[in-house]
Amino acid sequence: MEQVMKTILSVLVLFLIPMVSLSQEWEDWTEYTLRYSKLEAHNVQHTIDTLNVPEHWKEWNRAFVIIHALEGAVPDNPKVADHLKKAIEMHPHPLFVLWYCIADFRKSTTEKWIDYLWEEDPEYAKDLEEYWQEIDAVDAAW
Repeated sequence: MEQVMKTILSVLVLFLIPMVSLSQEWEDWTEYTLRYSKLEAHNVQHTIDTLNVPEHWKEWNRAFVIIHALEGAVPDNPKVADHLKKAIEMHPHPLFVLWYCIADFRKSTTEKWIDYLWEEDPEYAKDLEEYWQEIDAVDAAW
C-alpha cells in the first residue's frame, strides 16, 4: 500500500508542481530538457552526453530519463536523488533543489533546502511544503 501511495503522490507532484515559469534570473528549464520523444530512445544516454548544455543540465536530464521511465515515481528514489545532488553541487537551480528534496524523501533534506527555495522561488517552496503536508496526512491516516 505504501508503494501505491508513493506512486499516487508522484503522479500528483508531476502535475501539480508548476514548472512553466521561473524567475528571470534562472535559466529556463525547457531550453535544457530533452523532449519526451527522446526520453525512450535506445541511445538516450549518448544523446545526453553529447548535448551542448552545461553539465548540471546533463545531470538533470539523466534524472529526468529515470523519472520518465518510472512513470513519475520520484519519491524515495536514490538514483534520481544522486543525479540531482550532482547538479546542485555544480549549480543550485531551484528546479534541481525541489526535485532533489522529493527524490531524497527525507525531511532533513527539505529542512536543509527550504529556506533557499523560499529565497529563490517561493512557489517551489510552497509546493514542497504542501507535498510534505500531504505525506503527513497520508501517514496520519494509517
